[in-house]
Amino acid sequence: MEHRISVLVEQKTQQIKDLLNLEEEREAIEEKSRELEDKLGVVTDQCSGLVESVERLLCKLHSQSPVLSHAERDMADKLKTRSEQLKVLESSLQQARQKVSLGYGRAPGEGTSLNPQQYNHICTALAESGKDLTSLVQKVKALLAIVQSAP
Repeated sequence: MEHRISVLVEQKTQQIKDLLNLEEEREAIEEKSRELEDKLGVVTDQCSGLVESVERLLCKLHSQSPVLSHAERDMADKLKTRSEQLKVLESSLQQARQKVSLGYGRAPGEGTSLNPQQYNHICTALAESGKDLTSLVQKVKALLAIVQSAP
């Protein structure tokens, strides 16, 4: 019986030592867990900071790219059309002037297909088209300046 008591006492002391060792290991594991949790928090904060920086960068890049509105595109198309019309009218006027100048010794105004009223009308139409084109060019330049100066 004494032998059995001594074995049980020895077993109890061994179990107490094992419990103490397990308690120390548990505390070490909890400490590691807290350290890892802190590191995870720092990494998460850094990641969210990087994501915010990338988002700001993308917004800045997007805001710097010029995007023409529907009205600006329409105005550019009208300007292009007017420019083409002006070129055609200038060519026609130049041809008419050449015909007049090549009158083959005739008096000015003889044999031309345009009478003075028609000639004045063409000159007036060209002048108005030129003014319209000038105003459209100025408007497009102003709009482009606004678009380019926008942050």
